Amino acid sequence: MKKNYFLGALLFVTSMGYSQKTIIVNGGQYGNQNENVNVMVYDANTNTHRVIDTIHSQSVQEIIFEGTTAYVAAQDSIVSYDLKTEKRIAATSFNGLSTKSLAILGTDLLVGNYYGKTTDNLYLYDKQTLVLRDSITALSKTVSSILTFGNKAYIPQNVQTANYTDTLAYIVVIDIPNRTIIDTISISGYSGDFGELILNPNHLGFISINSQSNTISKFSFNNLNAGINTSFTNDLSVTNRSLYTVYNDTLFLRMDNGIGALNINSLALIDAKIVDTVITGFTYDTLNSKFYVTQTDFFSYQAAKEYGRNGIKVKEFTVGFSPEVIRMYYGQSVGIEQLTSKEFSITVYPNPTADYINLDFSTLNTNQVEAVLIAQNGQEVFRKRLSINSNRIDLSNCNSGFYFLIIKTDKSVYTTKIVKYD
Repeated sequence: MKKNYFLGALLFVTSMGYSQKTIIVNGGQYGNQNENVNVMVYDANTNTHRVIDTIHSQSVQEIIFEGTTAYVAAQDSIVSYDLKTEKRIAATSFNGLSTKSLAILGTDLLVGNYYGKTTDNLYLYDKQTLVLRDSITALSKTVSSILTFGNKAYIPQNVQTANYTDTLAYIVVIDIPNRTIIDTISISGYSGDFGELILNPNHLGFISINSQSNTISKFSFNNLNAGINTSFTNDLSVTNRSLYTVYNDTLFLRMDNGIGALNINSLALIDAKIVDTVITGFTYDTLNSKFYVTQTDFFSYQAAKEYGRNGIKVKEFTVGFSPEVIRMYYGQSVGIEQLTSKEFSITVYPNPTADYINLDFSTLNTNQVEAVLIAQNGQEVFRKRLSINSNRIDLSNCNSGFYFLIIKTDKSVYTTKIVKYD
């Protein structure tokens, strides 16, 4: 069904109509039972912070977002938060020995175990109640990273040597709805580790940053067993989501004890050291082109700093003990404010859609536009140039829900809402 939307030219202010929060989870002070994990929100505009909750644990591993909900893995605890109200939603004890990784697939929250178990290293919880649903018994190694795509989870498994070096790696593919392993992936001739798995923004495949071998493995969903491995002379120390940010085709990552950048498609080095400082965790603010960096020795020293895209330090700010986890959250503010009103019509069809949409922008008097798809939490899903003769957008690999389609011309920015269903 074709639908005509009469929209106005929009002027976006600083955050393009989205509020933002820098979420930092401090892991507590090692050996001090009175200094536990706490979740704080940093406001860069006022250079202030507020602690929204304390978790009675002594280390933190991960935070992920889905919509307005945040999930925190803190060693023996899993806690969820409403990021609108900044209140705790639910909490539960972890059924493994220590949390390591988190992911969402459908109604399941996937939680990986870090060490000490020979079976059941992946647990599945109800993402709303955090009640344990199931575990995957066949995973015998640490679940250090989880990538979900479609109805599958991709999980690296590494054989560990006597000196705790990961080697002889493979990636397990799990059909989560059926709780079954359906494939095992490896790279011919490569006997090193697989590490942090990162989805390519084009949704055609993913990469694995292998910190112990200083390599990056690249996989295509169309041919998973034809992966290629690229070696780097740089030190690639990426072991969780707080050590990289993907923005368009650029992968910012911890490199040589600072922040570097690669092209995620070609793996070409863009800059070996944008920010030259010791990194415990960092995140890149894609809306304001800033890096937020945390540092700690887990005992006494803790620091946080803001850097510009050029790598120059702007200021310092306060954090708690062991600020190991830091991520940017982008939430939709009270609608996207329409500041000007120049009406035009654009045809988007079909909408709602299960797989793709077509755009007719002939009324814009231009042969090309840039289309940007934004999820409800404000995160960019993809960015693509469209022409009159090539105006289809593939949404088949997107999760169901509402999306904002932003259409940019040389002179204006327009937006409309897209509904995706499975």
